[in-house]
Amino acid sequence: MKSIVLITDVSGGIGRAHAHQLHTQGLQVAVVGRDADRLAAVDAAVQITEDTTAPEGAAQAVATGQETLRAAPSLLAHCVGNTLIAPLHRTRVNAYREVIRVNLDSAKYMLQTWFTALQGGPSAAVFVSSVVARIGVANHEAIAAAKGGIEALVYSAAATYAGRDRRSQWTAVSPPCCLG
Repeated sequence: MKSIVLITDVSGGIGRAHAHQLHTQGLQVAVVGRDADRLAAVDAAVQITEDTTAPEGAAQAVATGQETLRAAPSLLAHCVGNTLIAPLHRTRVNAYREVIRVNLDSAKYMLQTWFTALQGGPSAAVFVSSVVARIGVANHEAIAAAKGGIEALVYSAAATYAGRDRRSQWTAVSPPCCLG
């Protein structure tokens, strides 16, 4: 049985490149995004139109992938994200919350839903971070907080879940990233 990978946000270059690479390697690829027209142009076994920045969208994306491919995805590449480049004193509350929602909240929803659906066996998850989470870059406070939160979430999840199945791999990476 081919491995199944679920890739979120293939409208961007990282997600689209993952989908293409893994599809050509023979994996069953399920791609998720909000724009059905953009999804249709991606090589994949299934295209799922959902918004994974909401818990319901993340749950539906995993469920649709599982129903369509007859098994839960053992691989996850969460590439959803946006950015905000503005000094902190000019960052409006709603803009800050949107960066946190799209980046960090969506990572939490996808990780939680994906892990719940896993059916045992080897698994691996990749979440996209940014160098701004690790070094000080002017005018990047909001995105640094969001991406740093993703890294902390993934490291803590690794401590919680990796011991349950020694074959599982957990990682947070800064672009470029890929599943191997």
